[in-house]
Amino acid sequence: MNANQPKDLVSPPDPARPEDATARPIRRRAVTRGAAWTLPVLAVATAVPAFAASPTCPVPVAAEAKESNTSDRITVTNPVTAAPIPIGTTISWYLQRQDALPLSITVSGMVGLTTTPLTQALSGRVATFVFTTTSVIPAGGTVSWVYTDGLAVGWNYRSRITVSFAGTSLASCGASFSCTSVVQGIFGTTYGTTCPT
Repeated sequence: MNANQPKDLVSPPDPARPEDATARPIRRRAVTRGAAWTLPVLAVATAVPAFAASPTCPVPVAAEAKESNTSDRITVTNPVTAAPIPIGTTISWYLQRQDALPLSITVSGMVGLTTTPLTQALSGRVATFVFTTTSVIPAGGTVSWVYTDGLAVGWNYRSRITVSFAGTSLASCGASFSCTSVVQGIFGTTYGTTCPT
């Protein structure tokens, strides 16, 4: 140690290195003072991840796909970043036919849901089914149902699927909706997300 050097110097500057030519000595008191200021910041920083990691309110997404020649399946997916959807959540399915054929809609093949009645006549081209979840839908999980109008051709439907958390542990999340549509023509079937009018 150099005799002119202060005793509380932690790392002496090296004049042979240009970046150290202007370096000031680091004193023990400065290190201690800096450490004292970082402790409260570390305490606050450790509390933040608990809030950042909390799950978000679910905004489920619905999709429709062909199940058979006379039926389609609607699947509602809980996003992978969302909180689990609790048992007892209400899913309302508003279905609108785009022509005036007097048909009935029958629901079957429910997964994770229950509803009654299973068959409804279209009234003014529309029907509404109300489902209740029978199990928790985890993040990334799904529920689904099959529906048919008995016809193998001429499908032309639009639907709105509304998920309501009223009366559940996610009541503060509010309701969300998603739309599906199907049009069957001479060139095939087109699935989409057009909402009812």
